[in-house]
Amino acid sequence: MQLNADRINFAKLDRVYVDAVFVIASHVPGSKDKFRADRMWARLIATKVKVCVSTLLLDELWYKAIYLFHKRDFAGQDFPKSDPSLPAKYYAEIEKLTLALLNLPNVELLPTPPQVQLFVDNTMKLMKTESLYPRDAFHIAMAQAYGIQYVISNDAHLKNLSLATPLIIGF
Repeated sequence: MQLNADRINFAKLDRVYVDAVFVIASHVPGSKDKFRADRMWARLIATKVKVCVSTLLLDELWYKAIYLFHKRDFAGQDFPKSDPSLPAKYYAEIEKLTLALLNLPNVELLPTPPQVQLFVDNTMKLMKTESLYPRDAFHIAMAQAYGIQYVISNDAHLKNLSLATPLIIGF
C-alpha cells in the first residue's frame, strides 16, 4: 500500500530509504515529477530525516542520466547501449549529480548489508512473493536489512506490496 506524503508527520521519522525513481525525479533535468520530488526533499531536509541510499541507486541514477543526456544531445535518437564512450563523455555531469546528492546534509550511502547471504536470499524471496523485478526487490531488501520502515518512491511496482514493512510513501 502506498501512503500519501501529505499525511505523514516527517518530524517523527528517523530515516527513510529512497529509490532511484525519487532521486532521478529531483536530480536529473527534465523530470515530469521534479516539483513534487523537490517538495519532498525540502520536507526531508527541514525535518532532518536521514535519507538512506544504496550503490544500486547510484547505478540507476548514472544510467538514466547518461540516457537522458544522450537524448538531449542527439534529439531523441536511440540510445546506443554498446557505445563505451558515453560514460566518459558525460562524466562531468554525472559527477555533479552524484555530488549534489551525496553532499546533501542528511544523505547516507548504505553499504551492502553485512549478512550478505541473508540479504541475497531475502531479495530473491521478494522477487517471488511480491512479484518484484530484481532492482525493486533489492531496494526493499536493503530497507528491511537496515530496519528502515519507509521507502519513498512513485514506482508502480511498489504500490501494492503485501509487506508490513517497509511502507511506501509516494511523492
